[in-house]
Amino acid sequence: MKVDERKSLYDRFCQRHKNFCDPKIRDIQKSAISDAENAKSTLIARWTEVCSFVPVIGMTVNYATEYRELLTTIKPRICIVDEASEILESQLMYLISTDRLEHLIMFGDTKYSKPDVKSCTAQKHGLDVSLFDRWIQCDGKSVCLKQQSRMHPAVHELVRTFYDEDGTENIETNNIPKIKGVPSNVFFMTHNNSDDEKWTSFKKTNTFEAEFIIRFAFYLYQQGYDPAKITILTPYLGQKLLILNLLKPELKKDLSRNSKYGRFDKERNQAGKIRVELIDNYSSEENEIVLLSLVSVSKNWHEEALKTLNNKKRAIIALSRALHALYIFGNDDMLRKSEIWAPIVKLTEKSN
Repeated sequence: MKVDERKSLYDRFCQRHKNFCDPKIRDIQKSAISDAENAKSTLIARWTEVCSFVPVIGMTVNYATEYRELLTTIKPRICIVDEASEILESQLMYLISTDRLEHLIMFGDTKYSKPDVKSCTAQKHGLDVSLFDRWIQCDGKSVCLKQQSRMHPAVHELVRTFYDEDGTENIETNNIPKIKGVPSNVFFMTHNNSDDEKWTSFKKTNTFEAEFIIRFAFYLYQQGYDPAKITILTPYLGQKLLILNLLKPELKKDLSRNSKYGRFDKERNQAGKIRVELIDNYSSEENEIVLLSLVSVSKNWHEEALKTLNNKKRAIIALSRALHALYIFGNDDMLRKSEIWAPIVKLTEKSN
């Protein structure tokens, strides 16, 4: 059946269903819509009354879009937008088009943050470019932050390879302690073990690497680190599920016993659990210690694996989520073939 025929048949079914619909249901539906509109108007009136007497108002973009009447009533003069590089230009323009707006201040990162646009047609016409990014492309007035006080200098050294500006100053980061039992806050562990018989386009795993990372995470726990302060990141869903399955037996062990005194340890019993997450799902989060599993594969699968790893946004997210320490596991021979990861491997070699 052709598309036009299917559409015609679908419309006919909808119309028939509508004709057989009980008139009472239609009345209830109209009443519900009217009540919802009245409730929304009452809510906006109440928020307008409250917001009229406060100096600063904060809200999410989705909330601002749904209740734009609130902005048009309040008429703010200054608008500060965080993560502006992730907001659609049309959405932001719709929100800031108010009569009294005098200053628009946007914060963002054009290197990896972009609006989430799934449509290939929309991307082709540039709808995935934010107002923030377009402003910079048009040589609009902008300032680049030159100081960071968030992460350890060794971790920041890896992240800065993606940015043209090389004069970033680390402030208040020398107080970040060294990791107990580990010689460095950053290292790259390379290996050639692979699961070729299990590796497919749909199932990307490495059992050796998963087991090694779990044992290393348990070693960090033995040094006194709360598992909640440790995150394991990987680009592949298969590797994530494998690590989770292997992690459960480790957590079932008697971790709440003090090995020295053989008694119940309340602090360790209340410790959290290690989180395992995909890189793409961790962009707005962070943790003190991050273990990055890039999944080592044999030469036959290098090209297939690099299709996932050759993504600058994904690489920046993976390397910038750690605050105190970042430990990378993978195959350096494969990563040297990537323009994105080759400088990272070279930098870790240089710093031993």
